[in-house]
Amino acid sequence: MSSSALHVARGASYLFIQSTASNLISVVVFALIARPLGQSGLGMLAALSLLVAFIQVISNLGTANAVTKYVAENLAKGERKAASGAFYQSLRVSAATSIIPSAICFILAEPLSQTLLRDAAYTQVFRLLPIHLILSAGVIQNQNSCLLGLQKFRQLASITILTQILRQGLMILLIYRGYGVYGIVVAWTIASTASAAIFSIPITKELGPPTFAFDLHRLLRFSVPLLFGGFASFTQTWFDTAILLAYVSMSEVGIYNAAITAFGALNTIPTAISTALFPHYAQLQGKRRNIEDAIPQATRYTLFITLPLALGLLATARPALSIFVGQTFEEGATTLAILCLSLAFTCIGAALTSILLVLEKTTLQTAITVAAVAASTLTALLLLPTYGIAGASTARGISMAITLALTITALKGEIKLKLDLQALKKSTTASTIMAITVIVAETLHYDRTLLPAYILLGAATYTLALRILRAAKKEDIDLIRGYLGQRLSLIPDLATKLLNVD
Repeated sequence: MSSSALHVARGASYLFIQSTASNLISVVVFALIARPLGQSGLGMLAALSLLVAFIQVISNLGTANAVTKYVAENLAKGERKAASGAFYQSLRVSAATSIIPSAICFILAEPLSQTLLRDAAYTQVFRLLPIHLILSAGVIQNQNSCLLGLQKFRQLASITILTQILRQGLMILLIYRGYGVYGIVVAWTIASTASAAIFSIPITKELGPPTFAFDLHRLLRFSVPLLFGGFASFTQTWFDTAILLAYVSMSEVGIYNAAITAFGALNTIPTAISTALFPHYAQLQGKRRNIEDAIPQATRYTLFITLPLALGLLATARPALSIFVGQTFEEGATTLAILCLSLAFTCIGAALTSILLVLEKTTLQTAITVAAVAASTLTALLLLPTYGIAGASTARGISMAITLALTITALKGEIKLKLDLQALKKSTTASTIMAITVIVAETLHYDRTLLPAYILLGAATYTLALRILRAAKKEDIDLIRGYLGQRLSLIPDLATKLLNVD
């Protein structure tokens, strides 16, 4: 088993552990705060998150992706000074530009409160928010990208989990002490301050003190097209919530926010895979090695991991929402199921999305996002007035499908695209059998407290289906064995027997 495959596997697992832990914490906290905040309070939380995401986009100027690429690429060439300069140049630009929207937020606090939260009583929330905005938009985004470029996955995961615990713990404390939405912003601010300080330690150790020995024009030439792509991605991420805020009540926005939060916990898996592959592809590019040869293996493990989980959550959407956020949110089950089905159809994109960035086809990447946003926004405007939150989730699914289709089309024009089609067929078959089995079990006897039993039934069915289909290969077991090491050799040995691998 190649060392590069193991390196990517370890990197993805660290990011997955980080994302899973962070999202597990978020889901648990979401369940705890859903009741005291109520559906309207969760709607306000969604509105504030939308504003923060927007300011993060306009402050970064698209340089975060440039940091990951140029840090990884220059380190592969042995040019540490250039890698350091790329990070510090980006940090300087983002920190400066984040001040402007943050100041506007402070000055226009009252009208923002009235417009976004439909109540001027939350003016002070928008006067405190700029501190968090400057740190998260101007500093932390670049620090995250730099650690990815350095491939310091373990440090990134550890620090992120630590600050997430701090952030979510403070949220619970302040909300239960009666501070409501204001307490959320206080928690965000304290956690962002701690995060920026801690992230600076490993970065300074690796790259040294600030230096700007990297061509700023080169950095901006790569990143500026991504700024427009960032706007498009922001729209792609938030268009449904923004339109819902205009059409439906805060309570319905809160239900949709609960479904999106549950889906976000699932989506951390393909996101972790994609994030780990980005610097790996960049390193291959820096060493002038063929990216094409890495794609089949990347698509294989993306499919076998993500596809069953997506269809599994689809099958258990109703009891999952009911247990974690309460029975009043069960009507969001259809929305969650639509999102899970969309991810099942498009999860292979996690292995492909970063390739255009590595090839520096940033304008093409932006065009793909813009096209997907335009189509899905039009769909949302047509469906949402009649179908509400189900229409919004359908529009999001269409956006995901269009993005994948256009990405594959674009890559075929740039490289020889090789996918693991056998993995696609066998994982789809096994995952579909699993989902149908669980849905039948729920239909025969539904009880939300039986969620763990439904999950175990699904896992056993998926494993049996993989065994019958002879889906696993010896190299899959070798990867698991190399990843876990000799101490945990029992696991790959057990997998060999369960999956009937020769």
